[in-house]
Amino acid sequence: MNKINLLFDKTAFRPDCIIATNMQVIEQNSDFYNTTNIQLFLDSKAYTRGLIKQRKNVVFFHSALMPGFAKDCTNSINPQHTVTNTAFQILYHLGSRNIGLAGIDHSFAVQGKANAMIEGVSEDLSHFDPNYFKDVQWQLPDLVESEIGYIRARAAFSEAGGRVVNCTDGGKLEIFPRMPLDNFLYDN
Repeated sequence: MNKINLLFDKTAFRPDCIIATNMQVIEQNSDFYNTTNIQLFLDSKAYTRGLIKQRKNVVFFHSALMPGFAKDCTNSINPQHTVTNTAFQILYHLGSRNIGLAGIDHSFAVQGKANAMIEGVSEDLSHFDPNYFKDVQWQLPDLVESEIGYIRARAAFSEAGGRVVNCTDGGKLEIFPRMPLDNFLYDN
């Protein structure tokens, strides 16, 4: 999700797709998004604001804060304050029913009012790369609203006979049951 490409110089891993909803993140990462061949799912505002070119590997979706969990994403997706909730809805729409989360810690070093815009930091201690939000403007998370979205996702996948499990080693996200990543991959 988002700026996973910041890991590309450290690992051979490449995702099959990348999802981004937040306009600051999309703008900050637009050079990469406009040149990669990786499948992208991006908020349609990135296109209407002229940040991202329309290409074969880019799917633009409409996002809107609305009640519930969008099982059918042909109209809108409810990002519910985190790209992870957007990813859940896209995955559900595409037919996935068993989701294993890896690398999500649900805690942030920078504290403040939810959704407040802050100026960049000299070293980002809240993300996997210290340059993630270095010296740029970004929006503080709304962990409570994110959790409401997570609860909705957990219910939607469960009702469909699926599950969401947290395979992250450590972290503070406890809404989903924990499972070692190797076990999840073996089971699926």
